[in-house]
Amino acid sequence: MSVGGIDAAPNLVEIASELTGAEFVCGNYLDTEGRPENDLVICDFGFDLANFHPSRKPHGTAVAGQYEYCLGCSEDFVPQFAPYFAAWKAWMRPTGRLAVVGRFQNVGMVLAAGRAAASCGLGLVDDLSTKLKVDTPVGKQAFPALVFEGSFEPTFTPEDAARVYAR
Repeated sequence: MSVGGIDAAPNLVEIASELTGAEFVCGNYLDTEGRPENDLVICDFGFDLANFHPSRKPHGTAVAGQYEYCLGCSEDFVPQFAPYFAAWKAWMRPTGRLAVVGRFQNVGMVLAAGRAAASCGLGLVDDLSTKLKVDTPVGKQAFPALVFEGSFEPTFTPEDAARVYAR
């Protein structure tokens, strides 16, 4: 098994390299050419929402499962997430998987991420997708953890988003 990674923080790249003896790259997924040699790509908070522009679409309420979300905001996030999914996919073997844990603040963001993944040919692996629960200094937090793999006809529905978000 081999391990490697990309991180924007030079100190984390140095620590990871020292601890594992593996190659880590200081950079950004969007600016680093992928090497499709990995069976599993893990992205733990692999994007910064500060880099996303506010929604430019009209706001309106939609419902997925028991969760309300803004349809316009969700739709506007899809093309913003898509370059990240394309960049992550560039590191996967054709038979590989992508696990993404992120700052998905609501079911609309989960829906946007899933639809962005589908636009890149990645389909949800439902039985491996879950919600990670973490004790933090400010209390317990939960983060949707989505697992994707290559798919010929990927889809991601509001029902998929609600199911994963509810876990």
